Amino acid sequence: NKFNYKERCEQMMDYIRRLRLCIRWFQEVEGGYLLEQENLRELLESAEKKCVEMEVLMQNKEEELNAIIMELRKNYNLLQEKCAKEESDKLAVMDELSREKEARIAAEKLQASLSVGLEKVN
Repeated sequence: NKFNYKERCEQMMDYIRRLRLCIRWFQEVEGGYLLEQENLRELLESAEKKCVEMEVLMQNKEEELNAIIMELRKNYNLLQEKCAKEESDKLAVMDELSREKEARIAAEKLQASLSVGLEKVN
């Protein structure tokens, strides 16, 4: 009975020793997992921060581009108005030139007929 008790004590000591080794191993593994989890959390926070910064930059760029588009549209409308005015002015000048040519031709015809009349009178 004593021998059996002593043998069981030795077995229990062996089990306890192995159990302690297992516990240490699990604690080391858990420590590694906790360290990896912390690293991943930091990476996630960094990625989220970069994402927020990128979103702000994109919003600023979008606002800038929208302002440029509005300015270009305004310039386009102004240029269209100037072009229409220039075209209108050009047509008016062409009409005036045409009237002046007609008046000059009429004046030349009148001068020619008056010259003929003057020659007849002379």
